[in-house]
Amino acid sequence: MKIGILTLKYTNNYGGILQSLALQEYLKQLNHDVEIINFKSTSHETIYHRIIYAFFNLIFSHNIISILRDKLNEHKQQTSPDPTNLINKIEIFMHKYLNRGKLVNENNIEDYCKKFDCIIVGSDQVWSVSNASKLIYFIDWEYEGKRIAFSTCSVNKHPAYLNKRKIKHLLLKFDLISVRDEFTQNFVYNTSKQKPIITVDPTFLIDFESVMPLKRIIHEPYILLYILGNEIKGGNKQAINIIKNIYGDIKVISIIIPSVSIVGKNGADEVLTECTPNEWLCLIKYADFVYTDSFHGCVFSIKYNKDFIGYYNYAKRATRLIDLAKRYELHNIVSDVSQIRDALKFTHEKNKHKISNSIQESIKYLKSI
Repeated sequence: MKIGILTLKYTNNYGGILQSLALQEYLKQLNHDVEIINFKSTSHETIYHRIIYAFFNLIFSHNIISILRDKLNEHKQQTSPDPTNLINKIEIFMHKYLNRGKLVNENNIEDYCKKFDCIIVGSDQVWSVSNASKLIYFIDWEYEGKRIAFSTCSVNKHPAYLNKRKIKHLLLKFDLISVRDEFTQNFVYNTSKQKPIITVDPTFLIDFESVMPLKRIIHEPYILLYILGNEIKGGNKQAINIIKNIYGDIKVISIIIPSVSIVGKNGADEVLTECTPNEWLCLIKYADFVYTDSFHGCVFSIKYNKDFIGYYNYAKRATRLIDLAKRYELHNIVSDVSQIRDALKFTHEKNKHKISNSIQESIKYLKSI
């Protein structure tokens, strides 16, 4: 079967790039012909159009305060643009490992996708974008092949108000839908009255060492920081001190993406700003401890059996981490420094069984397609 994977186009998102790679490689293992649909928006919707959509979404939102708080936090995180070296390194990585087709946009994606027997939408936050006039990640065009959603994710509990009917119509056209968390499950149910199953993030599906070398970069013990948002309530320095009291006064290394957040500089002995996706993965795999507010930072810590603390401090990041903690009974995903000391006392042997079962169910789902 010729399959097109429709996911977000990333330039500086390690987890997003690796989930695309994982789904591509797993489908190839099932002997499918797989291509990442290389979509980049060239939409020239007017400022007026965007303001109208944003206004109605805010007015009819069920959680206006959370939306306003998230926008404020996003503004606080704005820093300098991506360094050219980082973008170039990531582009070289994607060119090497991702089978991307020619660049397409809203105007020609319909014709381009006629060659696919199936389009799989997912994973990551593909359904967070629901306020555009053309809803690409809901397959908003005439398409005769199979429409599949795998581990899709949305940070919104409800679609943009003006697009709610349209999104309901498009969701009902999917042959199969699975989502990555309960929050997105509610998004689909609130919109279409269909309740999809929950499947794991694609990064759980493959052994990355079968795809690329993962050689240790730093040979001394270290605590790894990977922070994409703001500090934990109570402060990251205090959190790191608590971790060091248990794991020793070892080096603290921070991976940051300057265009996303520079909060990770605080409390770090060494800051890395130009990691490739495989270097990022290596640094998690060989860390003595991982401290992160990233969903994929937590996922790979689980995958490589790392001791870690995952934290959240506002709604946009909270839903994915809260769901992860709830589904697998993880006590080391917290929202406040005061919770860290107790969180580090728990072992997670029983959680491994739950995660293993979820992976097998997700594999079963993909094979059934």
